[in-house]
Amino acid sequence: MELMQRISEYVISLRNPLLDWFFTLVTMLGEVVFFTLVVAILYWCIDKDWGFRLGFAYLFSGLANTWIKEICRVPRPFELLDIDPMRVETAGGYSFPSGHTQQASSLLIVLMEAIKKKWFYILASLLIILVALSRIYLGVHWAFDVVGGIIIALLCVLLSNWLYSLSKAKKTPEIMGIMIIPLLVGLFIFKTSTYYTVGGTLTGLFIGYILDTRFIKYKSGGPLLKQLAKCLIGIVGLLIIKLLVEPGLAEGLGTDFFVHGLLSIWLTVLAPLLFRLVLRDNQDTGAEG
Repeated sequence: MELMQRISEYVISLRNPLLDWFFTLVTMLGEVVFFTLVVAILYWCIDKDWGFRLGFAYLFSGLANTWIKEICRVPRPFELLDIDPMRVETAGGYSFPSGHTQQASSLLIVLMEAIKKKWFYILASLLIILVALSRIYLGVHWAFDVVGGIIIALLCVLLSNWLYSLSKAKKTPEIMGIMIIPLLVGLFIFKTSTYYTVGGTLTGLFIGYILDTRFIKYKSGGPLLKQLAKCLIGIVGLLIIKLLVEPGLAEGLGTDFFVHGLLSIWLTVLAPLLFRLVLRDNQDTGAEG
């Protein structure tokens, strides 16, 4: 623990206004807004299959993060050291493993597998290191938190991708319901907004995966203007749910679960159906994701 303390104090001693701005920006790569934009564009416009892979891996990793935090119950650096944390509002719950590092790593590892280009391997690895460093710099995590987050992310991606590939090979999307079992157990244990948010999002994604596989059979791709229109319509829908629907509901864990489940269903089911209706999308063209 003394080594972890020295690492934290050294990294924090490097603070200056430029690095404050830089690492505050970098740490956002591990936040849900960035993930939502990436998975939405990937799903609607580029490759539906990789959109599902990314969504399942990222959200499964989020569930694992909460379980491990609650089991290990490691206090954060600013709770033990005389330091001034930054963006402390993003530091909910316990310290190990780092949620931001784990989630950014999950996202980037899946993208590395999808893109398979040397330049992206280098870029993604650099971004993972920077996000990890940002959490130490901001004073909200120990060094072993971020290292643990990277390792756990890799394991979660491997397991999630294996399950997803199995569901595709067997043509049985219900196989992904294996992830729902620990999710449901956790709903009775972890009474936090973060867990219910992740749980609702994963449940919605699972429902969307079944409906798309069985009935909708959405196809990604299409002309550039149509792609831009899909992004515009889709993102407006996401904003309506967050800014208009959610505020109209009573606050609580049930609302967190419902709203984020609805966001997933919008992304995977309702938006594609609207694209088909308004843009005549998926009629004859487009590559099956």
